[in-house]
Parts: sequence; structure tokens; C-alpha cells
Amino acid sequence: MKKYCCLLALMLLLQGCADMGISNPFDKQSTTTSINDVYFDEFQDVPIPVDMSVVADQSTISVTPDGTKVGLVTAKGRVDKLSLTTATIHSMGKHGWSLRGMVRGPRTMQLYEKDSRYAVCYFYEDVLSQVLMEIWVVSTLSDGAVNLSNMSSGLVMTPSSSTGPVTDPGMGNGFESSPGTVPLQQ
Repeated sequence: MKKYCCLLALMLLLQGCADMGISNPFDKQSTTTSINDVYFDEFQDVPIPVDMSVVADQSTISVTPDGTKVGLVTAKGRVDKLSLTTATIHSMGKHGWSLRGMVRGPRTMQLYEKDSRYAVCYFYEDVLSQVLMEIWVVSTLSDGAVNLSNMSSGLVMTPSSSTGPVTDPGMGNGFESSPGTVPLQQ
């Protein structure tokens, strides 16, 4: 009889906890989020799963002259890396990004393209068994030209004029040889 009274008291106690809104830590339904549960940080069209939190001191954002944000957002969380990479493919596609390449392994990388931007998502585990997700977003370059005029070296790479490639054999990649100019090597 004592057993039944204890069992009844335990059942009443558990029922009371359920009514109080306390979740069962062993119930998989209470800890699993949907693949569609995302939020947005610096990049308004790059989704981050809600199970990941942004690490501000490992992120850096710049704004291009046309107002486009570029840079790195780092997020981390205690999630399954394979599930995270699969969810990222789903979420990025849903927001207009096209998957252009991927490498899977201990460190996984995904390359996306949208309009005139690329996004690289890089996934790896740290020493504390947390999964880190680095999201790099860059603007595409026109004509493959790289302008290094803002760098301390003072080197500038500019496409050649419309008259055609330079005939100098040392500068034959279609770039002008002028003071402060370096050819782009292939």
C-alpha cells in the first residue's frame, strides 16, 4: 500500500510540474528546433540558425562605397555539425543563394552566390566541442581588377585600356604598366 501511495504522490507531483510549464529535459521535442528557425544579424539575407549565437569579437563588417555590407560574422553553438551544414544549405537556398561548391570533412566549406555577392560558410569544431560557423560575404569584382590603392604599399591594379592588351612580354596579361601598377597574374 505504501508503494502505491508513493507512486500516486510522484504522479501528482509530475503532473503539477507539467502544469507549471516546466519542460522535460529528456523530451527530444522540447530541445529540437526547426530547420526554418533562423534569425539575421549583419547580413539581412544570410540566415543564422537560432541554435547558434553570434560572437561579436570574432566578427568584422565593412560597408562598401555603394552601401553593401561585406565581411565576417562568426556564430557558435552546441549543435551537430552535419545537421547544421544541411540546414544551412536549405536556409540559404530559401533566401535566394545558389550553392556553387562545397567541401565536406572535419572542416566543411560551402560557397554560395547571389546577385553580385559571394558567401562562404565555413564550419568547424573548437576545443570545447562547440561548432563554429564563419560566414564570409564579399562583393564580386568587375573585370577581375583589384584596386590596392587603399593599402599601404601603394600598388594599384587596373584593367588595360580599350585599345587591347599590352605588347610588352613581361606585362602581357592585359594590364597596363604604369607607375604604381602591377599586372594580375593567372
